[in-house]
Amino acid sequence: MLRTPATPQDEAERHDLVSILLTALATLPDRRQRMVLIWGYLAELDDDEIAQRLGITRNYVHQLRHRALNNLRKDQALLARLQSYLDRD
Repeated sequence: MLRTPATPQDEAERHDLVSILLTALATLPDRRQRMVLIWGYLAELDDDEIAQRLGITRNYVHQLRHRALNNLRKDQALLARLQSYLDRD
């Protein structure tokens, strides 16, 4: 399947979103929380693979993901930036 080439505007929006997400990840208090989100959502590893890489249990992967997402949800400035990104059109 061929992809349509990205326009300069598409690239700028992608850059903005990546910047927002990297800033959000950097605010997490625990490196393992960051890794669980990166490996789970971006690298699409399953919980068993993440647990193995981090040397923790699968259950602890769930706990770290839950804590990380809760921490991100508490950041009102981040939520506002994401909402403004999503509202573009």
